[in-house]
Amino acid sequence: SAARHVGRAVIPLAGAHAQGLARYRDLVDAGGGTGRTLFLLTQTDPLRIYVNVPQSYAHLIKAGQKVTVTQAELRGRSFGGEVARTAASIDAATRSMQIEISLPNREGELLPGAYVQVSLPIAVGGLALTMSTNTLIFRSDGMRVATVDDSGRIKLRLVKIGRNYGERVEVLEGVGAKDRVVLNPSDSLADGDQVEVVVAKPDADKAGKAGKAEKADKADKAAPNATGAKDKP
Repeated sequence: SAARHVGRAVIPLAGAHAQGLARYRDLVDAGGGTGRTLFLLTQTDPLRIYVNVPQSYAHLIKAGQKVTVTQAELRGRSFGGEVARTAASIDAATRSMQIEISLPNREGELLPGAYVQVSLPIAVGGLALTMSTNTLIFRSDGMRVATVDDSGRIKLRLVKIGRNYGERVEVLEGVGAKDRVVLNPSDSLADGDQVEVVVAKPDADKAGKAGKAEKADKADKAAPNATGAKDKP
């Protein structure tokens, strides 16, 4: 609680005077229910930063982890902070977990209320695998990806999707980085179908290779439902 002295008010924290709501000679009544707010103060050291971490990464965040904080207006500068605590639960509305970061700010270089970027040292491992959205097959029993084994047979794998980046999606489970997947797969594609793998070639040179470019275009038209793999007769 604030200590009372004649002519001044003392608060139990170090901070900056952000806004004064009372003026000299104003009558301040401490009784009658809720008291009147006299000042708004901001704590400048340490700063507290709140970040909403997506559900797919929430379990990787632990108290004590070191983080790096940057601000667009302070180019080339970075500041070290630490995860102070986590909410330890997922918000049902945002599907994210809020964490609190403690950031030393002894020189006052960062201002309270500013927007900053936080880099979390998350060892995602296999979670970082992404693939093109035109490899996905939507089935009633879940989302699948068509892979091709060494014998040229199709294997439909059930996959678990993470974050969506627009033209690419994050794949959490189901396929690995070394698997061969079918682009633009046909809806009729099924397990065990025999296919022939077509190796992608560099684009033909614009000068002097028009014939080769035309031939490649015809090959593409012969297999409109797959790029990289086509059905055998």
